Amino acid sequence: MYWMRNYKALLFCVLFFAISNCIEPYAVRELTTDYNYLVVQGVLINGSAPSSIQLSRTTTLKNTEQKEVIEANASVQLEEENGSTHPFTGNGMGLYTLPPINLNHSKKYRLHIQTSNKKEYTSDFVEFRESPEIDQLKWIEQPDGIQVFISTSDQSNKTKYYLWTFEETWKYTAKYYSNYVFDNGVVTPRQFSDELYYCYKSIRSPNLYVYSTQALSEDVVNNYPLFFIPKKSQKLVYAYSLEVSQIAITKKAYEYWSTLLKNNEHVGSLFDALPAQDIGNLHCVDNPGEPVLGYFSISSITHKRIFIDRQEITGPNSLYDSSGYETCTKEYIPLDQLSSKMQGKLIVENKFGDVSQQLEGYIVSTQDCIDCRLHGGTLSQPDFWK
Repeated sequence: MYWMRNYKALLFCVLFFAISNCIEPYAVRELTTDYNYLVVQGVLINGSAPSSIQLSRTTTLKNTEQKEVIEANASVQLEEENGSTHPFTGNGMGLYTLPPINLNHSKKYRLHIQTSNKKEYTSDFVEFRESPEIDQLKWIEQPDGIQVFISTSDQSNKTKYYLWTFEETWKYTAKYYSNYVFDNGVVTPRQFSDELYYCYKSIRSPNLYVYSTQALSEDVVNNYPLFFIPKKSQKLVYAYSLEVSQIAITKKAYEYWSTLLKNNEHVGSLFDALPAQDIGNLHCVDNPGEPVLGYFSISSITHKRIFIDRQEITGPNSLYDSSGYETCTKEYIPLDQLSSKMQGKLIVENKFGDVSQQLEGYIVSTQDCIDCRLHGGTLSQPDFWK
């Protein structure tokens, strides 16, 4: 499962420890030297899902033009302690994928990487962690938005440390609905199968969240405030879905992610720059003193999904953030000018004369105001959609 691609937004954690009530500001020491350290992102998922590892390189805080340097053409494999190896397949863009695999829970495994310049990196051998099911994912409407809460527990009292990521999907529309198609000088009604108005967009959240129940008497997470959606967000205009993924991590992994998230709270991204040396469980074989960013873990994964329909939320649905259609306008084109002026435009509706009631032309607009796909979505309704 690939769940940490191209972090380009602020990462934060609402609560680092079960007994904490606030987060102290962290003074970042800016690095201006380009150390070009290897970054390893990903978790090995045991079971029916494929696993992916993203390799890239660090950049400095001053490097604003190129925030990500991919590490392509590396050799990546999973090594069993005193056992077999399992190779990953690269896509040429720094992403390496391993087909679904069922691991021996009594053994430990590590990641082995050889980059294109023949430098070798390995992780520590790590044990498999079993993630319990998510007990509940719910949302509660607040005056200014929707707060999502997660609850989970482990009756065996073994998990203690949790990491969550999520994927958002929402329905949205183009600015205008196109009723007609103009093709080779001929105008015909647009078929329902060709409509471009409704789209569905999915994004992986750039945020991750960690939480520990170590300080509690029971291994129970009760209504953790995971995610907040402002009520004016365009995501809530029609319908919205959120799927949360949960994995169990070790104490060391929890400490690593907590520290790294705190270090980057005021920087703006997780791996784009190196504000401090946060040492994980990955090492450079050729140069043991060279830092490697990332933490390799192995876990099963559990999921839970919720849906939010706009009709379930109070208040008007017209007050939302920038939709991307603010500059959209309509234009009238007479019949005798269609062929010369229709390039790059689509028909919104026909235009009849006020007196004659005869067809005189068409109201048109640009494609980005009519084709919702140009705003990042797809016309296909997801299989999981209600």
